[in-house]
Amino acid sequence: MNHKMNNVKSLGINGLGRIRKLTLWNQLNQKYFERIVINAGREVGKNTADIFQYLLHDSTYGTLDHFLFGHSGESSKAEIVDEKDALLEINGVLVKILRKERNPRNIPWAREGVRLVVDCTGKFLDPTLPAE
Repeated sequence: MNHKMNNVKSLGINGLGRIRKLTLWNQLNQKYFERIVINAGREVGKNTADIFQYLLHDSTYGTLDHFLFGHSGESSKAEIVDEKDALLEINGVLVKILRKERNPRNIPWAREGVRLVVDCTGKFLDPTLPAE
């Protein structure tokens, strides 16, 4: 199954923590990007469903539904599109999870159709220092 969508607006998010999750949630709210590629930097959970649940819930901020819709009772439309490729769809936005490479420099962002990457690790704070 080919999920590369080089002709759509795609955002890359590097990192696995809460800042990454809130960045994703904000982008799902803004709907500026049609596709989001997240680099987890490692194998996480036992399967894609674990990551999926992690993305929809936060111990401090609650659920994605509450973040997007408040107390209106509306629900997100979220599903796993492809378990093997860790491809999800949340409210019409494709979200792909990468789980192999820690160094964002080694990720084929362009091949994934990403032109802009947001680093949410806190590791790359000084642009004058070389990447490790």
